[in-house]
Amino acid sequence: MFRLRPRPNVTSHPLFRRYVSTAPPPPPTAPAGTLLRRLAAPVTTFIAFYGASQRAHPWITQIATSTTINGLGDTNAQLLFPNSNDAAYDPFRTLRMVLTGAILAIPVNAWYTRISYCFTSLPHSAAVLLRVGLSQAIFTPLFLLGFFTTQGVFEGRKAAEIGEKIVTTAPRAWRDGLVLWPAVSTLNFAVVPIEYRALVGGVASLGWNTWLSYLNSRQGLVVEEEAAVVGAPAVVAEVVEEKVPVLRVGAKTLA
Repeated sequence: MFRLRPRPNVTSHPLFRRYVSTAPPPPPTAPAGTLLRRLAAPVTTFIAFYGASQRAHPWITQIATSTTINGLGDTNAQLLFPNSNDAAYDPFRTLRMVLTGAILAIPVNAWYTRISYCFTSLPHSAAVLLRVGLSQAIFTPLFLLGFFTTQGVFEGRKAAEIGEKIVTTAPRAWRDGLVLWPAVSTLNFAVVPIEYRALVGGVASLGWNTWLSYLNSRQGLVVEEEAAVVGAPAVVAEVVEEKVPVLRVGAKTLA
């Protein structure tokens, strides 16, 4: 009669033990991307938080972004391009830039939000080019006009001085912006989701606001230098008038 017998344990055979390693198994290794994910976790967490804040409270988020970027930009400008008249850091100048950023934050957000929904019936590339072109041709000059006007009001300048600053400084700022903003706007309108466009623009604005703050403070320094130069001939004339009688008396004495 056929009977089933259990199969013997092969691993317990002496011949098998001779070829089996008794070393402990190596510890499990973490995947290659785990370290990168840990390093990038703060950045990705902040980006997700910013996107959620932009969707829930766009105006508050935009004001906070603009004021922070303007404050950092002016601080960089004072450290990188110190004026000869400013011996130390001027916190009131930074405060003026922060207030300017708070005032201009809403128009900036409104423009880029509205124009993102324009030209949707056109091909994507054509819509991007139109948005970039209109932003550079229409919005940027208006932004510079508002920026230098607001700065002039906070600095206590007269209307004529503000107008002179705008005429002499705004065209240069617009030309300098052609190096940066068309590329940033193209990237924003082409691939960046709408809730993150203010963040991308804010990162680019850090260097841009540094340059604007320098131009604004530099124009004030130029006006003061021009006033000093204009007043120099009058001072020289007064000195000459004072010296001429002395020379005449000396000549009579010698005669």
